[in-house]
Amino acid sequence: MRSTTVLIALFFACIAGCSSAELINVTQAQYDKIKTKMTEKEVIEILGDNYKILMETSIGGHSSKTIQWANSEESVAVISFVDGVVEAKSSSMLPK
Repeated sequence: MRSTTVLIALFFACIAGCSSAELINVTQAQYDKIKTKMTEKEVIEILGDNYKILMETSIGGHSSKTIQWANSEESVAVISFVDGVVEAKSSSMLPK
């Protein structure tokens, strides 16, 4: 029984270690390349397509969309687009 418990613990430790290595979706260097007025397509080319749309609206002929790229709950980049171009950006705890 003890050896089974140890094997299970090692298995989950390996999964956790492997998963954390794969969680780097966006870095500070990538984020720094993002400039206002870039298109959504240009941003996705830099940051990749592993993102989550947080908000999307269309009012009075104008559209807005906020997209998040995340490494973890604390390590994120958030880009806001108005009419398809970057209007604002923010980040927290991105790796270099």
